[in-house]
Amino acid sequence: MNKKVLTLCAGFLLAGSAFTSVNAETLKNAAEVKDGLFLVYVSDVAEIASNIGASGILSADAEDDFVVEASEENKKNPAYLWKVVKSTKNGELLGYQLVNNKSGATLTVTAGGTTYDTFIDNDVALWFDEAGTKGFIGEADDVTAVGDLGQENTVWRYNLQQVEDEVIEDDTELNELYNSTGFNLAINGDFDDVDNIFENQRIKAIHLDAPVVSGENRDFAFPEGTYFVTETPAGSYDAATDKYEYLQNCTFIVVSPSTNDINDADKRKAGEGFQLTTVSGRALQMYTGDTDERMSQGEDVSVYNACFKVVRHPDGRLDLSLPVLRFNETATATSQSTKENIHLGVTEKVGYEDEYLSTSGATATYAFVFKEVASVKATDLLNEKAKAVYTFQFVSEDEAVDGKYLYSNAYRGDDALYAKGAAFVNTDLPETQWVITDVDVEGESYNIKFVNRADKSVTFTAKLYAEEGDDTYSLALVEDQQDDKDKQVTVLSVNKEGDIVKDEETPSYPLHEAWVKLEQVTPDKYAGTWNVADETEVTMLFARDNTPTSNKLYVSNLNEDGETTNNLVVTNNLSEALQFQLVKSKDSTVITNPCAYKEGDVIKFTSVTDTIAYYTY
Repeated sequence: MNKKVLTLCAGFLLAGSAFTSVNAETLKNAAEVKDGLFLVYVSDVAEIASNIGASGILSADAEDDFVVEASEENKKNPAYLWKVVKSTKNGELLGYQLVNNKSGATLTVTAGGTTYDTFIDNDVALWFDEAGTKGFIGEADDVTAVGDLGQENTVWRYNLQQVEDEVIEDDTELNELYNSTGFNLAINGDFDDVDNIFENQRIKAIHLDAPVVSGENRDFAFPEGTYFVTETPAGSYDAATDKYEYLQNCTFIVVSPSTNDINDADKRKAGEGFQLTTVSGRALQMYTGDTDERMSQGEDVSVYNACFKVVRHPDGRLDLSLPVLRFNETATATSQSTKENIHLGVTEKVGYEDEYLSTSGATATYAFVFKEVASVKATDLLNEKAKAVYTFQFVSEDEAVDGKYLYSNAYRGDDALYAKGAAFVNTDLPETQWVITDVDVEGESYNIKFVNRADKSVTFTAKLYAEEGDDTYSLALVEDQQDDKDKQVTVLSVNKEGDIVKDEETPSYPLHEAWVKLEQVTPDKYAGTWNVADETEVTMLFARDNTPTSNKLYVSNLNEDGETTNNLVVTNNLSEALQFQLVKSKDSTVITNPCAYKEGDVIKFTSVTDTIAYYTY
């Protein structure tokens, strides 16, 4: 078994009685709690070795920090939760082990140059008396030994607090897996063959603190609870003027009132074995009153079948249940029955090996864990042994934004983002090109950092996940020191004079949750761009001929007699036109961007692969 070593300085280790605690006053009591996880509070005693720290909760996260502040955030950290396990020898109880929930390591103490485990291999141990009220180090020959105040081998004073299940009523906490835009839930354990609707597509949670009622009839409503949707209308629920209408335009995960493949009549009558599916909000039977003949019947899908309760076990596993389930007790029933407190889990078809994600009865199963599956892996966007560069074209129901490109001014250093029309963008130039410079190599590598090639101070880090359409993704910005989810894109349009200006109707557009079409481009290292570092405007004056529909612009320096003059005039004759050539200056400003690339499935980084040269013309 893994060991977690807690090093104590030499000196007196003060004994004392246990504190008052909640649910489990002693280790003895705690060891009797099925599946119990506990916070271990260590006392603030001056004589305790300094690296134990101030009064707080026992941690297994770091070698030199074994007690952390008992904050609400820390109390939810699996590294600070412990399971109490009995230790026996020859059938006799010696004491108890503290096993860390996150690492699975058993707490071990080193003091005075001697390491004491918790009865892993010997009788010399960190141990707790039979009552479980005090911790000791030394030989546990006398299993009924009780430490006295001042005894040198007493490790600490402590108390235990059992961590209870937590009802999650905050949809942002669920959706945060995809930076507030959704989540996936995998089934805990080895159930790869089970069709899990929560894992194979990105889900959005919407929690209602109170019923959302129809304006026409208050007996028709979305009850208080948590809903899981696979599709939403444009905009956010919080910003919707008519929230009932918004919800009606969502697509919900629901429990079917009739589809049941478990093949057992008694289980079906108990509400077990009903499958999950998706239903449009407008197709839900919304009646929430108590008149029997108006309730859901037959194949109706009651709104209650979409209204879930989410509970988290202290170890992070989630339980999904329906406070109310409306269903058909038999395949031919026309009148639906009601069961309360029905949980989801993996159920097995009677007489077969087939297993299903379905309703599993009135007992919590803690069947689900977060798993990120919808995000695009960085390895799917990176190039082999070379930089990967993309353009972002907005896909939006907002006509002011749709089709425009994510753009940044060259060489400005102002961290500004723009949505610029395709007719005014050259995707061969670096202003619209974004190089992948960094990815999150921990876990599945979903966080991807993009840097504008024309101005490397303009960056954003995002997760991308595929939406409908070729190479079309919705993105969620990742918060870090430079990036946040409030990053806005200035929308540009063309006024009557033909100038590109800030759009008056849609001056800004959030990059977070935007839909974009990605196109990989091969950049020209020497493409160059206007160098306007000194804010100097470059103006070119043109004339136009008298033909109203003309799109010709031929500039000549010939007079009517065909003689060369110093005056430039516009002509319709191509043969008379002067030819101009833009010449790059010899001096250039070179900017290098780091980039990420791959060799096989291995992600690597370099600081010099992407190079841009800025020229003055």
